[in-house]
Amino acid sequence: MQGEDNTTEFLMKEAEYIRKAYDERISQTRALERYALLSTGIVWSWCATNFEFPAVKILVWMPALITFLFGIRAWGNARAMYSAREYLVQLEDKLSLPENMGWARYLTRNEEPRLAFTAYIFWAVLQFFTLFVPLFLHQKEIL
Repeated sequence: MQGEDNTTEFLMKEAEYIRKAYDERISQTRALERYALLSTGIVWSWCATNFEFPAVKILVWMPALITFLFGIRAWGNARAMYSAREYLVQLEDKLSLPENMGWARYLTRNEEPRLAFTAYIFWAVLQFFTLFVPLFLHQKEIL
């Protein structure tokens, strides 16, 4: 019986750790979204007020690169969160919880697909605009 108690305690602590890591990844992803928007705004604001500098022709493309890199990182976080949730479902099974109990099971049953969809849309729209604006400015020979 002592071995089962130790195993249960270990699984509960592991589940707690994974849930905290999951929450941290959510926070990191939201921070990446903020940083992508802020860095785009900062770079383009500087470019708009410093048109005469030759570097603006190159710098105006920087938000596209930043958005791409931050977006890849956010996608990696989403994949890690999905894996963590799958593992938590397995832990909840090992703890012999009733079928309708457990955080990961709840998320698996009730997850809003629109939430993940809106995150992908956010990155796609931001990437589109960070590519469109420099292309437009170069085509119109504004830069």
